[in-house]
Amino acid sequence: MMRRAIITSFLGCSTLIICDCNSMEPSPRSTAVANVVERESVASALSRCMKYAAPSDQLVCWNKPGKGYMGIPSPACWNDFLRASVDEVASEPVVFLHERSTGKHRPQLVVIVFYGSDSWNWDWQLSVSVYGPDGSWKSSTDTSVEGIDPDSLHLFAGQPDPADQSHFTIGYEIEGQKGFIDGRLLDDGSVKMDGPGPEFRGR
Repeated sequence: MMRRAIITSFLGCSTLIICDCNSMEPSPRSTAVANVVERESVASALSRCMKYAAPSDQLVCWNKPGKGYMGIPSPACWNDFLRASVDEVASEPVVFLHERSTGKHRPQLVVIVFYGSDSWNWDWQLSVSVYGPDGSWKSSTDTSVEGIDPDSLHLFAGQPDPADQSHFTIGYEIEGQKGFIDGRLLDDGSVKMDGPGPEFRGR
């Protein structure tokens, strides 16, 4: 409860009036407005994430001897989406961020984040999340690689396939050999990825 003091003057005498005011709880209207602003912030950031594209030769994360994994800052639109939806910011490199769709789904946001061996018990991991057109979380899949020397790993910015709306690729370089990880949004809303080699497996 808030109290407001009003001081008035009459014939040289000051009078202190204490009055009780209404509670400072937000009104239903102000709450509704805040909810609309929040939804619009999520929608705006989501739209930018779905159209995000980085050059295919952009190095996203790599290992630096003596310092561990290094990565470029996450895209601004992804940080904006996290702030608006869950009040967080990204802390790990984002290797793919774009919309993908299938015949059974409207465009979904697919985001793939890299985690190095310092954070997990396996060598390295790609964590995949899918968000619906309204920004709601739909699914997550973790894919790890064992038996490949992480010190030689370089990952490049993932690319959407313009000829196949469900497909994308992520370029990599391991011990000087270049290749691609293939990814695909499936009809059940999950993401399947293949490569590099038999050590690459979903968890």
